[in-house]
Amino acid sequence: LESEGTTGALVIALLEGPVNLAGEIVRIDGHGADPGAGIRVTSLDEQVRRELANYMIERHYQAHA
Repeated sequence: LESEGTTGALVIALLEGPVNLAGEIVRIDGHGADPGAGIRVTSLDEQVRRELANYMIERHYQAHA
């Protein structure tokens, strides 16, 4: 990671289909974990929030069924 703040994109396959997430590349400090890099999602519209929430609810239900 040469410069923090570089933009990036991530596509996640959810129940309803793929979701595109835009974000900023950030450093992750090693406070109790290994250091590295991640993507900080910078904005989510309401539909994407709903799809992510539905996905997490479904995964949680499947894990505890």
